[in-house]
Amino acid sequence: MPSGLHIPLVLPDLWQQEAVQALRAGEDVIVNAPTGAGKTWVFELYCKQAALKGQAVYTVPTRALANDKYAEWSKAGWKVGLATGDRAENLQAPVLVATLETQRERFLRRQGPALLVIDEYQMIGDQRRGLNYEIVLALASQATQLLLLSGSVANPEDVSRWLQRLGRSVRVVSVTKRPVPLDDLPAQAIEAKPPQALSGFLPRMMVAALMADLGPILLFCPRRHEAEKIARQLASHLPDDQPLALTPEQERACGKELRKLLKRRVAWHHSGLSYAVRAGIVEPLARAGHLRIIVATTGLAAGINFSVRSVYLTGRRYRDGPFEQELRPDELLQMFGRAGRRGLDEQGYVLSSDRSPRLSDAQPLHLTRSRQIDWPTLLRVMKAAADLSQPPFEAATTLCSQLFSKQTIQLGHLASQRPAPPPEEDNPFATEAKTREFLNRSQRWERFALHHKPEKRPLKEVWVREKKAWKPATQSLALVSAALPGRTSKTPKEPSWSYLREIVAGIVQETGLAKIPPVAAKLLGKSRRRPHYLPLEDLLEAFLARFRLLHPEAVLQDWEQRGKELVVRFSAEDCLVPAIQDEKGFWLHHPPVREIAHRPETDLQQNGVSFEAAPHSPVRSWRRLGLIAKDGTPTLRGEIFSFFQGGEGLVMAAALEHPHYRIEDMVYHLANLRAGRRFSLRGGGESEMLAVVTRELYGTLSLPGYLENGLPPSYGSGAAERLFSPDPLLSAEPEEERLSAGDLERARSEWLSLLRHLSQAPSLPCKRWSFLQHVARETLAAEEVPDRSLESVRIRPEQLAHKPRLRLTLASLRR
Repeated sequence: MPSGLHIPLVLPDLWQQEAVQALRAGEDVIVNAPTGAGKTWVFELYCKQAALKGQAVYTVPTRALANDKYAEWSKAGWKVGLATGDRAENLQAPVLVATLETQRERFLRRQGPALLVIDEYQMIGDQRRGLNYEIVLALASQATQLLLLSGSVANPEDVSRWLQRLGRSVRVVSVTKRPVPLDDLPAQAIEAKPPQALSGFLPRMMVAALMADLGPILLFCPRRHEAEKIARQLASHLPDDQPLALTPEQERACGKELRKLLKRRVAWHHSGLSYAVRAGIVEPLARAGHLRIIVATTGLAAGINFSVRSVYLTGRRYRDGPFEQELRPDELLQMFGRAGRRGLDEQGYVLSSDRSPRLSDAQPLHLTRSRQIDWPTLLRVMKAAADLSQPPFEAATTLCSQLFSKQTIQLGHLASQRPAPPPEEDNPFATEAKTREFLNRSQRWERFALHHKPEKRPLKEVWVREKKAWKPATQSLALVSAALPGRTSKTPKEPSWSYLREIVAGIVQETGLAKIPPVAAKLLGKSRRRPHYLPLEDLLEAFLARFRLLHPEAVLQDWEQRGKELVVRFSAEDCLVPAIQDEKGFWLHHPPVREIAHRPETDLQQNGVSFEAAPHSPVRSWRRLGLIAKDGTPTLRGEIFSFFQGGEGLVMAAALEHPHYRIEDMVYHLANLRAGRRFSLRGGGESEMLAVVTRELYGTLSLPGYLENGLPPSYGSGAAERLFSPDPLLSAEPEEERLSAGDLERARSEWLSLLRHLSQAPSLPCKRWSFLQHVARETLAAEEVPDRSLESVRIRPEQLAHKPRLRLTLASLRR
């Protein structure tokens, strides 16, 4: 049992006792109980009553929840650790609080803990993260006991049957009765009436609810700028009769606007707040019931244990990247479940209006798996099988048979009784991965790389391809003519002749003056509608001065008088033209270019006919991306991909395969990978090299969960520039798109988490990979500075000593 564990002297409910007894008997347990019923207490009771014979890992969906549990159990005297990607504390503790993704590696090594607790196991059905939950449960050995907790799953028996199919003994413990009943309360049914002078539907409803003693109120709002707007609007109608006393450090951290709101016992809560303000000030006040109204975004606050009596949801639609999404019934159930405090309230309330969701809209989720499978994990399993000289595809098929699915999951490597189709013509709208190549001086097709950026080079160094042959650019009539005006002549030297340009600067007259012809007049900036005359000696000087100004790269070859014409000859060999350098060092002007689509390798041949993986199958995509060899053994690129989540490994591999991409730059550019779409740098930046090399390798391929238009879905353009800029917050941006301190903090945290994951990944026989891991470790050591801001602003116990009166009266409203 964890040292110092303290359980309040409260008799457990019968269902809690049943769950603990099943755990003690060695069974896996699935607990289905409403939010606030005491699911976590099952784990705490079990730790108290049974000495753990190994480590217990308690996983939660978010870092905020993990930090919350870690702080709670540490305060209670537990020996507890924390693993959230961005933080790693006391990892060998008897109880480890973690986000589930941090535990993937140990399950791949078949080194699971003695007890794995999955809080909110409905995450199995999540479109983005469900794969990680499903895989961990499938890989867990029989020596790891399971405890699954949720309050919003309609079919726990299906999950039980799945685990039984894996050879486990499972007990489902369900309870439907909430310890604090919920009631749907329409706005018009609130008995208290606000002052007539108060205008606006939402302010009137919230004031009426507080007058009826229905506070604290948690108000969910889909978008954070709307959450701030609503919080300001509501606070303006509330009295500061019981102002919250903040320390100078807390006031500075909150800023002017939030500080004003807190004095009226109102706060907003969203990811734009810094972690110190969110976890150190707003959340402790909300948990202690010291705020009248908390206006929170739907995603972040759904899992925080706020102490509220009533919940109101402004709407069901929210923005997820570029798309509009609608909250699911089970998500509504979780949000509404925050209402009603056990031991404080006899009833919880879901406030509603004509347009807002009601309690009847909330339903448990019928859990099904997503249609995707976890490619990186399958490749890890295939590599382990190949190392043991076992068939890689069979290992992957075995793992697929253990997933939460009633249907057989096809990888595609055997679905091949169709001949490989003939090569198709290039389609500019296809999503096949393509490689751009150019014809080099050696007549070979060379792949475009980072250093193949056009540069201005003198003609004498450049080659041009004309009539299917390469020749010096100075021998190209088209290039020399484009570089300088005039008519063309040749140098007398053979065979390395080059074209010259000659211009008639003047026509000598019998008077000794020279008439300026139209071409020379144009160069001299004179009108060509009337004749111009200059002395011969003045004409040449004026012409040369003007020509050097207009064409500084031109070289004067000679000049002579041919009959009556004064002819000036120039060489274009120093004139600059765009060119790229091939692998042999030759500079080429506009070489022929082609795009080659990556065709997947065939899986087998029968009677001279090639057969390939089934269309739209994982194996077809793996071959297209170059992740596996013919027999299924992961390539070096495939191994790098398998170490990371989603498409992160694809980007990492693409960057490493470009020898001219400096590792020292790449480490900082990796900050773009998990930053998300909120980051956008107008005009690009150096870190966009990461996107360039990725799209060079994979084209604009889209694969759900891994690539969107050639980049991972979580890619945030320009995040690296923002994070390491002296002025990362640009106030000129539109308010809805503006970054906040919380955005930067989260992006930096994700970057450091990625570097930690990278530095701890397995080694590979690749010098650039090894050097990348080395630089990642050095960067972590330099960048990971302990953040003391949370402790400096955290709400003190004495600030919570006096319980404020949250109920409003007409007298308080008149002040």
